[in-house]
Amino acid sequence: MFKLERGHVVKIVGTEKQRDNLLAKGFKEVKEEKKVKEKAAK
Repeated sequence: MFKLERGHVVKIVGTEKQRDNLLAKGFKEVKEEKKVKEKAAK
């Protein structure tokens, strides 16, 4: 699955063909970063 964004519009597509079509329309692919929660030192 690919997540693409243009302004405040977010679209999630399942195929590379759909992704390529949205990229051609001006969307940018968003790569999600998984945040690691740090445990507070006691």
